[in-house]
Amino acid sequence: TFMRFVPGSCGAGVPASATHFNLHGITFKEVNITRDRQAAALVRSWTGGYETTPAFDVNGTVIINFDKAKLNELLGIQDDLPSF
Repeated sequence: TFMRFVPGSCGAGVPASATHFNLHGITFKEVNITRDRQAAALVRSWTGGYETTPAFDVNGTVIINFDKAKLNELLGIQDDLPSF
């Protein structure tokens, strides 16, 4: 599973990450932590109490913020597309 945790309003890495995954045909479940307070609590548990987004869960590996290189590695993306 690949989950992307986002705020109620877009933060800097939120649109860029969605565009990146969509361009590579990667599907993900998007979770709005403003609406889903259990998901917000989960994100806080990963970040020492902060609701830092975007946050990602790739098969149990948590990535905080849009770390494109690490996400590409975990998802098997060979990135030859321009950065966003």
